[in-house]
Amino acid sequence: VNDLLYRPSDTYGKQNMKLAYGISGLIVGTTIGFKRVKGDLILRGILSYYAQSKKSPTFLLPVLPEYSGKVMLEEIVKPDIMPLLSAGKLRLYFDASQWNSIIDTNELNQKYKDIFYSHIANMDVGDQSRLRSAWIGVLHSPVQRMMDLYLRPSISEAFGRGAVEAGLSGSVLLVSDRGHMKTYSMAKNVISLGKGLTIIHKTDTLSTEFLQDSERASQLFIRRINTYMEDKDGNLAKDSAQSVALCRKNCPTLEEMLNNWKILIEEMNDKNASC
Repeated sequence: VNDLLYRPSDTYGKQNMKLAYGISGLIVGTTIGFKRVKGDLILRGILSYYAQSKKSPTFLLPVLPEYSGKVMLEEIVKPDIMPLLSAGKLRLYFDASQWNSIIDTNELNQKYKDIFYSHIANMDVGDQSRLRSAWIGVLHSPVQRMMDLYLRPSISEAFGRGAVEAGLSGSVLLVSDRGHMKTYSMAKNVISLGKGLTIIHKTDTLSTEFLQDSERASQLFIRRINTYMEDKDGNLAKDSAQSVALCRKNCPTLEEMLNNWKILIEEMNDKNASC
C-alpha cells in the first residue's frame, strides 16, 4: 500500500498491461477468494448475469491456493457461467507481486502454475481445456493496475487491503458498505447490503432472506457496471482520478487496520463463525 501511495496513477501503463495479456475493453476484477464472507453468491450472480447478456466486460478472477480457489473454478464451469469462459470474457490469474523480492520468480511461476493444475486435475477434459485457455499466468505487477473496475462485495470486511491497492492503482472501486471500504470509495459506488447478509459458516443452510439479499446486491452491482460499460462522457477516467485521490486521502492507518481486524474477529467469534 505504501509503495502505491506515493506513485502517480499511470493510465498509459494500465493500457500497456492489458495489451501485454491480450485483454481489451472494460476490465472488471477482484482479488478476493470465493468465500461466503467475501460475498461469493453476489459475485456469482454478477457473473451469471453477464454470461447470459449480449454485452459483457472482461472479468479477472484470482486462482488462490486454498479451498476457495478450487471452489471458484468449479463454479465458473457450470452452465450458467460457462458462456463467459467460451467467449474469452473471463480470465484467471495469480498475483505474485507481493512475493517478488522474497521468492525466486521461476519458483513462484512454477509453484502457482502447479496449484492451478492441481485444482483442475479431476475436472472434465473439456472444462480443463477451457480453464487453461482462460489462465493468463502468474503476474509480477499488482493485478489491480489493469482493472478498470474493482469488485469487493464482502459481507464482512476489515479495511479491504486489495481495494485500497486497487484505488491507488487507478481502478474505480465498486464495494459493499461493510468495514472501512466506504470511507475511501465514491459514495455512488458503495452498495448497501441487506440485513439478511450476515456472517454464516460455509456449511450452514442459506435462509430465503440471505438468498434474496444476495440477488438484490448482485443487481445493484450490475447497474453500476453497466453505467461504466455505457460510458460516453469519460466518467470512467474522471472517477479513476477521484478514486486515487480518495484512497490517498482516506487510506487507513496501521492503527485503524489493526482496530478493524480486532472488530472483525470479535464479530466472527460472536457469530460462532470460522475465520
